[in-house]
Amino acid sequence: MRILKISAFQFSLFVAVFFCGFQTQAADKYYYVSAEKIVEYVYSKPGKRVVLIYASWCPYCREKLPGLMDLERQKKGSVIAVSVDENPDTLMRYLGGFQSIPFHVFVSKDIASGAVEKQFGAKARTGIPYVILLDEDSNLHAAGNYSTEYIAEYILK
Repeated sequence: MRILKISAFQFSLFVAVFFCGFQTQAADKYYYVSAEKIVEYVYSKPGKRVVLIYASWCPYCREKLPGLMDLERQKKGSVIAVSVDENPDTLMRYLGGFQSIPFHVFVSKDIASGAVEKQFGAKARTGIPYVILLDEDSNLHAAGNYSTEYIAEYILK
């Protein structure tokens, strides 16, 4: 008998995709994990990165997301999205409206506590969208609400 070993991260993905009924194309890039796992993933990516904390119901976030998708297509691995949506169905309906999503979308189990921001050394957010910019050495460059143009200029230079 062969025993399959999987990580907690893989198990979370399995549960999200198969037991919660996510049927959209976005499901293969949706992860419900701890803030520590998000940070681990972000730190595994080389180069400058942007962590976007957003919600599908936020009009300002909806405005920013397509531009960051374009940025990710220009520079793979540079954008990581963290949703504060409490209702996974709302998030999946929103993400399902895109033809493709070029980056992974995380939902943190402890997003309400500001744990993601704290892990990067950023101040707790006072609103969304909230952008965390990291340099090549994973040091905090800036955190706040920045325009897509400013973010792209930072990431691409």
